[in-house]
Amino acid sequence: MIMPHHFGAVLMLATDVAHEPTNPLGLGGIVAWIVCAKRKDRSIGGWLLFYYWQIFAGAAFAAFLLTTEGYASYMPEIHRRPLDFWLFFISAMPSVALLWVQAGTALMLLCVRTWDALQLLRYILVATAVFEWIALTIDIYKFPQNVTISAVGAVQMTAWTIYFFVSKRVEHVFKYDFFASLILRL
Repeated sequence: MIMPHHFGAVLMLATDVAHEPTNPLGLGGIVAWIVCAKRKDRSIGGWLLFYYWQIFAGAAFAAFLLTTEGYASYMPEIHRRPLDFWLFFISAMPSVALLWVQAGTALMLLCVRTWDALQLLRYILVATAVFEWIALTIDIYKFPQNVTISAVGAVQMTAWTIYFFVSKRVEHVFKYDFFASLILRL
């Protein structure tokens, strides 16, 4: 399965603990693609459904990793110097925290489907993309073993940010579907 854009930071945690490569594609990715493609005619379908699939799976998996083995990467004693610890912390923590904020906001957006909630999610997406690029810059200079994971996360986050700003489906679902559902209720 293609990993969520923020998930790169969580994988970075596991990379310092275990040096086994991770395969981001698999049977789960194929299943997700088929389900999302079959639902593309519904309001939450296609790429929008895939975004929700990724963000919720990523938040759950991030919580799992951090509570099992990933927390060890945040221990200062595994880093040679205090500066290394703080650079790692700055490169990983904002992405993980914003992943959960984004998942909560995305869930709220599913429930209320208002333009204001979409604007909030867009701001969070922009902030997350900025932090992903900062993390990539830090990793290039300090943690080269994490560059691939950070690059995938930065590119994916930038793509989702662009999608939420230019997609006609997103605008239609969160700006016009809400009013249509209100009219149908009356």
